[in-house]
Amino acid sequence: MKKILVATNEFFPFKGGIGRYSEEIVVQAKERYDVTVLCPDYGGKVYGCPYEEDIRLITFPGGQFSLRQAPCLLKTILSIDFSFYDYVLVADWPIWLLICLVNQYVPLKKKISFSLMLHGSEILNLKYGKTSLVRKITNPFKDVQHIFVNSEYTKSILLKYFGDKLSCDVHVTYLAAKNQRLNTIKEIPEKKHGSFILLTVGRLDSRKGHETVIDSIARLSAERGKILYRIIGNGSDDYRQYLLEKAKRLDVNIEILSDLSDSDVELEYLKANIFILAARPEPLKVEGFGIVFLEAAAFGLPSISTKVGAIPEVVTDHVTGLLCEHDINDISKAIKTVFHNRNLIKKFSENCLLRFDFFSWRKTASQTFRVMSQEAN
Repeated sequence: MKKILVATNEFFPFKGGIGRYSEEIVVQAKERYDVTVLCPDYGGKVYGCPYEEDIRLITFPGGQFSLRQAPCLLKTILSIDFSFYDYVLVADWPIWLLICLVNQYVPLKKKISFSLMLHGSEILNLKYGKTSLVRKITNPFKDVQHIFVNSEYTKSILLKYFGDKLSCDVHVTYLAAKNQRLNTIKEIPEKKHGSFILLTVGRLDSRKGHETVIDSIARLSAERGKILYRIIGNGSDDYRQYLLEKAKRLDVNIEILSDLSDSDVELEYLKANIFILAARPEPLKVEGFGIVFLEAAAFGLPSISTKVGAIPEVVTDHVTGLLCEHDINDISKAIKTVFHNRNLIKKFSENCLLRFDFFSWRKTASQTFRVMSQEAN
């Protein structure tokens, strides 16, 4: 059985896009490969991984990346014989950049060749952010065999900023959602009574556009009282309080729920009428894919969102939801449209279930492993 090393700074029990990607790739890989994962120990919690007995773990002290843990991570990288593995997939930027520095400045260490997964924001950081310093002392793409990206949008910004630095091919491998979708739209409970629920799921981060949604609802004088904006996510207490106070001032009904179990989040998807995420563009962060839209689609929940990053590759305008400019009036108009047209919601819901089937982690993993195995052969 061939051996694969998946190197990531986000893994179980961390809940985030890169962590989800890494876990799902490992779940698929363990069916066909001898799998080792290089990741933080999260204070020992990583050993509670439900498939820990099926894989090997190489851990270093720490959790979500900070510069303080870079020395431990570097020491761990130096201790690994990467030639032992048939395939090496690096899924996160801290390990990627440290491997590049090792290749450049540790001559006694055999060159580490690897495949790389890019998610979006790290590309902009490499161009304009703090990690741009690395480009001044090494070519971070020099020893990369293959690059995988999560969307055509991510591929476009990679080629825009670093196309002249690449010596390997770039493959789009779409992500997927963990949820199993409903078998039929008839399984969705009737939502005729009570409030019209708009749902946002994701970290309490201004980039997600919560305050834009509040402003958009506030514009709907006739419908506002019948709309409940429910937010699920963790984040700073200050931002939470800011949203609550803003909603109260604008007479918008709002709830913010945190630390929900997966089953509780799934229940909220079933209760909601529309998923909404008014993502806004920021200089160093992008919506590289948007798994959360697929999670909503698994429950037949249409989306209202902005035309930011790769979102249009996941949400099809006027098919599985409505896409808007990042404009309060445009978003407000979209909310009003679905509020008064429940048949349109039902049509979108049916399309969501079909769209969900286009994406799968098995497909993502198969595309990834096929490309890596071709290089090895």
